[in-house]
Amino acid sequence: KGEAQLSVEVVFDAFGDLRPRERAQRWDWYYRYGFVHPDDVEPDPGGNPVGRRWTTEQSLAVIPVKGRVLKFVAWVDHPDADVNPVQVRVWADSALLYEGQLKRSPLFLDIPAKPGEKYMVLETSIDRLFRPSDSGGRDRRELGLSIRDWVWE
Repeated sequence: KGEAQLSVEVVFDAFGDLRPRERAQRWDWYYRYGFVHPDDVEPDPGGNPVGRRWTTEQSLAVIPVKGRVLKFVAWVDHPDADVNPVQVRVWADSALLYEGQLKRSPLFLDIPAKPGEKYMVLETSIDRLFRPSDSGGRDRRELGLSIRDWVWE
């Protein structure tokens, strides 16, 4: 092969099978980005036994499929969300599942796993973050969506 053809193949692979999410699926790696603390599931302040994760503006998680349907729940704690809703998008395996405004009530989605797949790629975006300390809280982190830990049925 010539150098030019090899270069084209390397570039093509970099935007295909060599992307981190594809490598994570292929080699069973833990892969996430765009989460405030990617490895931590925080306890729910309302006492729910299922914890939550916070996103930044864009997030992606390669999660193992452990059932037929992911019971996805997300919400925002932005203090002004009821009067100034937050624009949110949610994708699973590159399919846009939700695009709309989110107030302070939760978003519930039942996301079916693709038959035979070991992983689901879940992506989110949010148009603005908030810092709880700006509204009198102690937490100085910039937070986006709060996503309940992965629950499968």
